[in-house]
Amino acid sequence: MSQSQTPGSREPHSGDWLHTVPICAFGLHLEDSDTGVAVGLWLGCALCEAHPCPCFNTVDPLGLLALTCKKNPSRSQRHAWFNDLIHCDLI
Repeated sequence: MSQSQTPGSREPHSGDWLHTVPICAFGLHLEDSDTGVAVGLWLGCALCEAHPCPCFNTVDPLGLLALTCKKNPSRSQRHAWFNDLIHCDLI
């Protein structure tokens, strides 16, 4: 594995998220399936089969494209949710 492909588990502080306290009132918790994906990403495991993405790129088995693809509806939801959370804090 090259340096750019090093699993997240080898990066400094990569497991810090395991020590966070879930705050359900703010939506800061992981469902069981989300936890499986997070651990898979952290360990560098294959999470899916390679497949084409609507953005015309190929999603590799690690599934990392889903975290940055602008055509991923989940990414848009997370972005809007964070905007709402920040907006509520500023009011």
